Amino acid sequence: MKHLVTLLFFVGAIAAYIAGSMPGAALLLVVGVILELAGWYRVFRGAR
Repeated sequence: MKHLVTLLFFVGAIAAYIAGSMPGAALLLVVGVILELAGWYRVFRGAR
């Protein structure tokens, strides 16, 4: 289940990047960055 949540963070980030590439949707790029950072945090937090 833990890996599924991490995967969903990355999938959500990709979706936000795609949606944010349209003009006027720069806020979605910020959401994508936040989701990606959350995913990487979960990956490296468990590496200890």
